[in-house]
Amino acid sequence: MIGTERIGLDAGDSLGALGLNLESTWPGVFDAMFSSFSMILVTEIGDETFIIAALMAMRHPKATVLSGALSALFVMTNF
Repeated sequence: MIGTERIGLDAGDSLGALGLNLESTWPGVFDAMFSSFSMILVTEIGDETFIIAALMAMRHPKATVLSGALSALFVMTNF
């Protein structure tokens, strides 16, 4: 193995024989999705659009505010 000389392994040694299971330390797909979703949620909380939509949802029907916000997002993204 390349780079194993520093930790005293021969080329024929297996990391699994040493009790090192490197595959289980990698985050799964759901961990990555949760991390990215929570990071985006935290950074977008202070967004003015989010604050305005939250304030409007307190006064007006939530479905109307949601459809208006999604329609505005669609228009701004595509045009």
